Amino acid sequence: MNSTGRPARLRLTGSLSIAENRLLLVGNEVPESTWVLPIAGTIPVNVPMVGGSTGTLCVGGSVRRLAASIARADAGGAYDGAIDLTVWHPGPSPTAQPGETWHFQLWFRDSGQTGVTSNFSDAVEVTYQ
Repeated sequence: MNSTGRPARLRLTGSLSIAENRLLLVGNEVPESTWVLPIAGTIPVNVPMVGGSTGTLCVGGSVRRLAASIARADAGGAYDGAIDLTVWHPGPSPTAQPGETWHFQLWFRDSGQTGVTSNFSDAVEVTYQ
């Protein structure tokens, strides 16, 4: 749960094809007008209240902050962020590779009972084609 009283949800739209490069992260129930940073990792994890947040970190392993997709949620608590598969991948290759599986999550500012902190959406798993 976040300060909206609901959990933030994440889903993917577009294509998982690296050649098409049309992957969009769509978040809902994020606190309105808050900054949202998508993150990705190579393995799923379950780390509650990491770094003093009020949420649970669900992405681990080789974690990447997708800074090019930082944006504010709109007044309705929605977030949209395109992921450029040709440049975001960490490691020896500059692009994502077919067959790789990554986990995505949204990290955002939130205010809780202890004041301003951060929180997370649920996570989604992607296997690139």
